[in-house]
Formats: sequence, C-alpha cells, structure tokens
Amino acid sequence: MCIRDRKSLRRGINQYIQFYNEQRPHESLGYRCPAEYYQQMPMKLAI
Repeated sequence: MCIRDRKSLRRGINQYIQFYNEQRPHESLGYRCPAEYYQQMPMKLAI
C-alpha cells in the first residue's frame, strides 16, 4: 500500500482495523477470528 495523502492513510487504517476485528485470529478467543467467535455465540434475548 502506498500512502499518498490523508485519504489513502485513512483508508489503509480502516482496512487494517477491519482485518484485525474480523479476520485476524486472537489468542484470547482460542485462536479464532472475532467474526467467527461471535457467530458461534448463542444469541441472548432480553424479555
């Protein structure tokens, strides 16, 4: 990725945040990515 201006820097940071939060395995989640971990959690409904 080439950073030419603030817009491209912001785009790159947002892409990394999305990767970190959705695709990157996390040790605290049993080496699963957050998206996978939260999809497997049972849904709790407030009544």
